[in-house]
Amino acid sequence: MEEGRCTELFVDKHHLALVQRVKNIEPILDGLLSYKVINREHYEEILSLHGPREKMRALLRGPLRVCEPGGKEIFYKLLREHESDLLDDLADVSEKYKKNKNDMEVESMMAQKILLESLKDLSSDELNQFKSLIELEESFPLILRGRLKVANTDETVDLMVKTFGGKCVNMTKTVLKTMNRTDVVQRLSDISSGTKEEPLPSLIQSVETMASVIELLLETLKYLSYQELQRFQMVLNKIQSDKGYPDISPRWLMMRDRQDMVFYLVRDHGQQSVEMTQHICNRIGRTDLVQRLSQSSSGPKKQ
Repeated sequence: MEEGRCTELFVDKHHLALVQRVKNIEPILDGLLSYKVINREHYEEILSLHGPREKMRALLRGPLRVCEPGGKEIFYKLLREHESDLLDDLADVSEKYKKNKNDMEVESMMAQKILLESLKDLSSDELNQFKSLIELEESFPLILRGRLKVANTDETVDLMVKTFGGKCVNMTKTVLKTMNRTDVVQRLSDISSGTKEEPLPSLIQSVETMASVIELLLETLKYLSYQELQRFQMVLNKIQSDKGYPDISPRWLMMRDRQDMVFYLVRDHGQQSVEMTQHICNRIGRTDLVQRLSQSSSGPKKQ
């Protein structure tokens, strides 16, 4: 069952690339006909079209879209037989994108923890001064300045990481030097470079744990269909009051990317996000994923 869901997700995700790049469409159609994934009428109709792109587009939009369970799995196996180089290329692209995005997410989490650890001792006046200096940066968007003015320390750090990415640590050092808070600059340097034994190990351990949770949830949610993912989002919002979880932003109902969903879930709720995901999967009838999470979360791997 899991293999079938994976191949279905792969076919849906790479719809455009398959239309543009599949060349050996005729033997694939022959195979689909012999396995009774498509009927003779569809076979002849698609075969009569001009060029592989038109044929592939008609196949994906027509009979494959409404085929019986397992039809896309057979289609995937035929692609593996007749377009193996293309499938390998698409798989490599997907893995590289996933790895790069995960690395960026973990890097952002580390930057957030480093800045929070360094800025926690700023007074209210100093925080306001810090934010005023950040506003003067040319690259800071005008649209975010209203949010920055009323932001607390956590929200300020979050805005900086989202806006400046990996540059936010050095930018913070520059602003703190302007404020003559060289002690905080030194603390920031110690934490980010690892010259002190503490608190760097605890930060690394925390981020490694979160990276493991991200990996675990990504491996779980990939088995949800598009419709199940929508139900996941809806249930996530409905159980807030029942379980006492913090409010979840309306952005959840707009998200369609599984990796974005997992990152924000882990960022907002840490290890509790595993328990939340188990509860939601149980509510939408995916007890197999509840069991998978129970087995995997008992010993999360470090990234």
